Amino acid sequence: MPQITPFMQSVLDSIDEISTKLDQNIFIKNARTAFKENISQFEIADDEKAKLTANYEAQVSIATISEIIKLAKETPLNEAQISNLLKDTQIKQEQLCGEKAKTKLIIQQIVTEQYRHRDLRASIKVKIASNEVTKQQAKFEEARRHIALQSNNQNTFMKKADYKVQQLQALAQDDKVVISEDQISDTKTTIEAIPTDVINYNTEVQVDSINIPDTEIATPVINCEEQSNG
Repeated sequence: MPQITPFMQSVLDSIDEISTKLDQNIFIKNARTAFKENISQFEIADDEKAKLTANYEAQVSIATISEIIKLAKETPLNEAQISNLLKDTQIKQEQLCGEKAKTKLIIQQIVTEQYRHRDLRASIKVKIASNEVTKQQAKFEEARRHIALQSNNQNTFMKKADYKVQQLQALAQDDKVVISEDQISDTKTTIEAIPTDVINYNTEVQVDSINIPDTEIATPVINCEEQSNG
């Protein structure tokens, strides 16, 4: 006995299911009822009426069986095609998800690179500010040496002037000594020679404000399931 293949079994199952539904089909029922009502209106012998009815039923059966077999054969093929289409759609969706995953990874890499560039800019600005602070410290040290040098120079002149004044005061206490105009002029000149200019120095440096954005860099949302379902 030949073995029934899954395809043949599927066809047979389809025949049974289609036959049952076609036998209960309202159009076929109405056609049979209309045929019986119409034939009853004619004066036809019972045996002739039976032949006509049998012939009609045979034609209906042949047409129905032909359609049943056609549908039964097509149903498994259609189901297989639908199944293949579903599988193909699923494969394409998986491929699409894979492409979206790659895109998401690329976007994440770009965002990471943007954060890295932001950190690098911040590091450069901090280094520039640090260099300016170091420069300011050097200027302070230079100003300190400059002030010390000028103070020493001023002290030298002041000591010299003080010495001249003390000499004049000592001479003034001796009644026998006459202080000359040149001595007074020399002392005055020495006093006037004392540096009195304002000591100028500059310790200012330009330190720009470090303004690095700390907001989150926007990352596009790529959701494979939401996209595929849409």
